[in-house]
Amino acid sequence: MTTNANSVTSGQYLQLLLALQQCNLDGVSPTFDYQDWVAFLQAVYQQMGYTNTAADFVTAINQVWGSLVVGPTMLNVVTALTNSVGQQSFTAAVVQPLIDGLLATFLIRNTFSDTGGVHDGVHWVSPDIINYGTTTLTVAQAVSSMGSYINGTFTDGQSNNMYVRAQNIGPNAASGYVTLFAVPSSLLLTPQSWLPCQISQPSSLENFYDQGNLAQIQPGEVCLNTTAFNYSGSPGGGHFCLIALASGANGMPFPIPDNFPTNAGLAGWVLDNPNVAQRNMDYGAVSGTTGTMNATVGNNNDIATTFVVTLTPGPGNTFPAGTTVSASITDTRAPYAPPVQQWAAGGISFYNLVIPPNINGASDSPLINMTLTIQLPVGASFSGTSPILVTYYQVPTNQNDDLELALIRNIKLPDPAQLPQEVKIAARGAAIGNQVPQAMKVYVTDIFANEDEDGTPLLLLGACQFTFS
Repeated sequence: MTTNANSVTSGQYLQLLLALQQCNLDGVSPTFDYQDWVAFLQAVYQQMGYTNTAADFVTAINQVWGSLVVGPTMLNVVTALTNSVGQQSFTAAVVQPLIDGLLATFLIRNTFSDTGGVHDGVHWVSPDIINYGTTTLTVAQAVSSMGSYINGTFTDGQSNNMYVRAQNIGPNAASGYVTLFAVPSSLLLTPQSWLPCQISQPSSLENFYDQGNLAQIQPGEVCLNTTAFNYSGSPGGGHFCLIALASGANGMPFPIPDNFPTNAGLAGWVLDNPNVAQRNMDYGAVSGTTGTMNATVGNNNDIATTFVVTLTPGPGNTFPAGTTVSASITDTRAPYAPPVQQWAAGGISFYNLVIPPNINGASDSPLINMTLTIQLPVGASFSGTSPILVTYYQVPTNQNDDLELALIRNIKLPDPAQLPQEVKIAARGAAIGNQVPQAMKVYVTDIFANEDEDGTPLLLLGACQFTFS
């Protein structure tokens, strides 16, 4: 087995995946019009100069259409791609092992309602990524607690046992493994930023086992890495995120694109894959009456893009009157110092955060650190307060980007009284101020005509939860 997730696909895989996602968004699918769908695949293959491998097509088709394309259909389609001049030879002997590797998949749930398809809820508190302290978690315990959070208290500087629970949601028995990443707090979890943070104790990946300690997991069966990952915390303490990535069936490495050309491409990839999940961890964010939160922000788009950052309280959070919130970026690539805000019961929003293009977390373009500070009045205490949720939204940029369009929602932002006037105008579908992309009016007019006019069309890109103690 290997941890290089791109080893089974070619360098053209990302372009193919984006093309097939576009095909799906345009309504071309194997269930709606099979012949048109096959013809589209052949056209894509030709346009890309016959550079994609069979693994590219099998993996991308499975990722976009999943159970809609069963094994025999997949075999017929991929081998049919050889019907034109210049193609690679996709014979049954080449394609069938790839199909066998993708027919069964491992689900790591984002929420309790997650069955591998569309679901609601907070995706950054996966119940299947489990910190169990110094205690050993058994598969039987993991199975019996499927309906509850069993995450323990994280202790900085201690070797904490980290487990990932998964379920075989495919039709065949399969073996697999999980890789775990501990990522410094970020509102844009690009693979470039989390791939270097792979936990390698005791190894870089751990196999799944069932209750009988068997590595062959039956359909519907729950499994666990019985050898825990050991993690003692981020240097200097603070907030971090755990990212879990399960292999395909029988150890087939799951393809992670080298990069994403847009923020929408990244968001769509994360939401489309049942074997990717996230669990936020946090501790030690308080010093007296000052609570400090550090998170990174970025921008995969190839143009400068505007973002909104919101802070919303957990249930029952009652910061006292006089509490203020400030935001600060000192990075010269995107200096940001908006006016200090008074805390409001429903939370607050920071607007007009402009990030330059291609701040994607790669070594030559690291993400940008943002500091958010909650200042309580003298004599107040953070004791007993519930977590604060920090959310990162993108203002729409391109009316012709169907993937971006599909991910936009009409968001009701906290503290709407401070919404910039030009954004209020855009949300009503009226005249557009010079600082707002023309696309916002198009989205409101075409997509959100029946939505609450108080909402604002935005893309949700990421969120972090911070606990003060």
